[in-house]
Amino acid sequence: MHERAKHRLLILNIAYIIGVISMTSLVIAGLSAAAVLWLPLEYLHTAWLVLITAALVVGVLVMTTYYRRGKGTRLWIPRSFASYLEDRAKKTKNVVEAGALGIISVVAELPFTAVLMAMTALVLASFVMLEDFVPIIALYCIVATLPLVTMTILLAGGHKLSRIQRWRENSKLFLQYAAGAGMFAAAVYAWVNFVLLGGAI
Repeated sequence: MHERAKHRLLILNIAYIIGVISMTSLVIAGLSAAAVLWLPLEYLHTAWLVLITAALVVGVLVMTTYYRRGKGTRLWIPRSFASYLEDRAKKTKNVVEAGALGIISVVAELPFTAVLMAMTALVLASFVMLEDFVPIIALYCIVATLPLVTMTILLAGGHKLSRIQRWRENSKLFLQYAAGAGMFAAAVYAWVNFVLLGGAI
């Protein structure tokens, strides 16, 4: 019985990850297509300045608001929506529902992740050949889902979910500030390479 429950949990986790990858890919592909079709070259510099500013603002917000204060790892999202996600996660029994939860999670995270996706899309639209879009988007998705993949591997290896959650709670300040610092790093990199140097990747 325990092995069957563990197997089902892993299958649902994989479906959730596939949902996350699918939605992330669609968002980046859509933003890239929009940039290729509708962003004039003369506005490219302005677009980078807007995205860099947004990345700095989001970096500050991640450091200050991503996790709610107090015990646990409650995220910034409204409690009603968080309760809905928690309720749906408990009731999820098949891979379709798990994949849909992955899609919804990506949408819920967009206030913090959209700026990175937009930066990626702008790089694709400006400096990458069309035939290279798919592998680069796939690489982005792999990197973005590494924490989820790592958690799934740990669960498959016999680690208890409670222990993983305890580690997340103990490390949430580090994770929060590391994510914010990552935003700052992305902003600085974009400013140096795409504003000062004019497009050296």
